[in-house]
Amino acid sequence: MMPDIGFVPFIDAVIAFTVLECLGLLAWRLATRRGLAVPDFMANLLSGLCLMIALRCLAGGADPRWAALSLLLAGLAHGLDLRRRWHAVRAPSAASAAAQDNPIGRAIA
Repeated sequence: MMPDIGFVPFIDAVIAFTVLECLGLLAWRLATRRGLAVPDFMANLLSGLCLMIALRCLAGGADPRWAALSLLLAGLAHGLDLRRRWHAVRAPSAASAAAQDNPIGRAIA
């Protein structure tokens, strides 16, 4: 039988890990100028974090309005992420445009 660690502390641990992951990605980017660009991961990470906060609010017995606010923020962050990715696909970079001029590039694309 598994020990009962409790649901709320587990959610807290996942939230803490996510915040540490965000800080680590930011620190790596600032220190090395390599890795993911901040806009490439921030909206996605924020959306997930807001979902976990909403779950934490409901599991911990907080006012449901806090969970609703967290869900609203998660939806906004998710919409921002989708919009950003959609525009990145629609506006090809110079490298992908050059690949279209190449017969091998056309075959891959």
